[in-house]
Amino acid sequence: MRKIKTLILIVSLTFVSGLLNAQVKVAQINSEELIAIMPETKLAKSQFNELQGYYRKLTNEYDKKGTNAKNLSETMTSNEQDKLYQELRDIRLKIRAEEKKLEQRYNELMKPILEKALMVVKKVGREQGFSIVIDSSIDSAYLLTDEDLPNLMEAVKKELNIRD
Repeated sequence: MRKIKTLILIVSLTFVSGLLNAQVKVAQINSEELIAIMPETKLAKSQFNELQGYYRKLTNEYDKKGTNAKNLSETMTSNEQDKLYQELRDIRLKIRAEEKKLEQRYNELMKPILEKALMVVKKVGREQGFSIVIDSSIDSAYLLTDEDLPNLMEAVKKELNIRD
């Protein structure tokens, strides 16, 4: 995986250096920093924190019952222990389901924010005459030119003897 990332970086840098010789303007932005300061992000985080209430309640309940199970397991009958451990399993399943829901909801809240940030970065970059904007937070680049650029995929596949 590391070799693939290195190869992609080398190819990208070669591509970018070739474009730079053609008087291409390049800019950078830290998208994580941009997204963190957007008002929409603060609102989304507030909404997400409210949604986490049920999750916190479940994890607290699980912790309390787990502590009780440890403390009382020696004095409990086998049936009582089974019942308590079943309750713990049920709570754990609810916690996992809630984690999945929270992750999905977080993605739903953040998607329009990410799309807006990208749209504005592209708009401002084009307005200022940049062809490429490098995202310094994730080592990624956005191509802003409307020109048709050569696609090297077929030539690279040929060089690597890869056939479809």
